[in-house]
Order: sequence, then C-alpha cells, then structure tokens
Amino acid sequence: MLRALSKFWLARDHLAEGENLLEDALARIPDDGSEIRLRVELALGEIAMRRGRLEAARLSVERWLRWGRAKGDASEVAYALSSLASISMREADFATSVALLEEAREVSLPVDDARLHSNIVGNLGYALSGVGQYERAANFCRESLDLSPTASDASIDHANLGLALLGLRDIEGASYHYRLAIAQSVESGYFFTLADALAGAAAIALERGAPRAALAILGATFSLRSELGITAEPLEHDLGVRTDQVARSILRTEDAAEAWKEGQLLTVDRVVERALASID
Repeated sequence: MLRALSKFWLARDHLAEGENLLEDALARIPDDGSEIRLRVELALGEIAMRRGRLEAARLSVERWLRWGRAKGDASEVAYALSSLASISMREADFATSVALLEEAREVSLPVDDARLHSNIVGNLGYALSGVGQYERAANFCRESLDLSPTASDASIDHANLGLALLGLRDIEGASYHYRLAIAQSVESGYFFTLADALAGAAAIALERGAPRAALAILGATFSLRSELGITAEPLEHDLGVRTDQVARSILRTEDAAEAWKEGQLLTVDRVVERALASID
C-alpha cells in the first residue's frame, strides 16, 4: 500500500503533500526496524530522490537493502539495488549504476515479477546511455517496453529509448518515441517524465531547424520543473544545456530571450501542442 501511495504521489507530482503525510506517519511509528517503518522511510526516500536530496534517499534505500538481504528476499534486494542505481544516476555516476543494475538483474532472475524486470532493464537502458553504449541502451529500453504494465511505466521507457536513439543519431526514431512519451506521461500524470520528454523534443526541434521552438520548449520545461519542485535527470539536464547553447548561438540575443520567455508562459497543454508540432 505504501509503495502504491508513493508511486501515486510521484505520478501526480503531489510531492509536498506526500512528503508531509509520510513525515506525519513516520512520527507516529516507533523506530524499531519494523517493516511498516521501513516502508514509510522508503516512500520518503523516493520523494527525496525526485527532489534532489540524494543522501536522504540513499540512507533509506540502504536500510531497505540490508533488510531484504537479511530476509533472503530476492525481489526486495533487486528493487533496492535498482533504487541505489537510480541514486547513482542522479549523481551522474553511470558506471556504478550499470554495475548495480547488472547485479539486480542477476538477483532477480528467479523472481516472477514482470514489473520488477521492467524496472531493472529500463533503468539499465538509461544508465547505458550515460556511458555512451547507445545500442545496448536502446535494446534494454525496448525489452522494458515489452514488460511495461502501465502507461506511466511505458512513458519512462519511451523517453529513455528516445534518448538512446538520439545518441545513435536516429532522429526519426527518437521523435517517434518522444511523441509517445509525451502522450503517455500526460495521460498518466507523470509530469516529471513529461519534462524529460520535452527536453528531448527541444533537441529534435533544433535538429529540424527550429531553434526558436527549441528554446520555447526548454523555457516551458524549466518552468514545469520549478513548479513541481523537481530537478532534471543528469542526461536530460546535459541535453537541455547543449540544446540551449546551440539554439542561442543561432538566434539573435533578443530573439532567444523572447523565445525562452514565451515558453515560460505556456500552459502544460500549450507546450505539449508546441512540442508535438515541432517534432512531427
């Protein structure tokens, strides 16, 4: 139940609400190492990671990992290793992430849990993009998509696959998967995935000769993240910085500033329309 609630708060980006409720719950539970306390700490850790407080997230996940190993529960160990890998990815330590995810994949082999396997191979796909292994990254993202149980999970996989295909210079393929990521993240309320997909859409807009549209989309993405109180994933952050720099080198200074400001004023619906029109 707590894992489901934390996923709901992440999906709907009600992060402050979720954090407050979980902190209230934690204050009422004795610090006795019980499973219920661990689950509350873990849910808080997931929110902390999304908001960029990585050390707080790491402490809760490491406790989870020790608990799972003490129980001999392969599923819990694999989920914890995958979560630790996500924290390393947030620190842009992709080599460590790949190693943790390969261990998680090995541990999870006996477990009959499609969502767990999707989580691990999807994260592995993203981490491999971080070390420049784009072909392997794309293959793992596709494998995760085959296992994805929900639109929200699929939206992440499509965004990650779009990123890998950008690395392979397959602009048409990347555009296709970013369109799906945008549509499914809006459908499921995964606005943090929407922000990642919009960063990819801005890069494609620039590739297609639309630097003004690229900057407007990036301006809207910056505002969306600020409103949600979330930080960009490292690879999307770097992609956004590169796109911004190239677009500004093409446009006059005042035109670039105007495009960015225009994007910051767009509603979510309008930026989605703008992004989809720019990459079609």
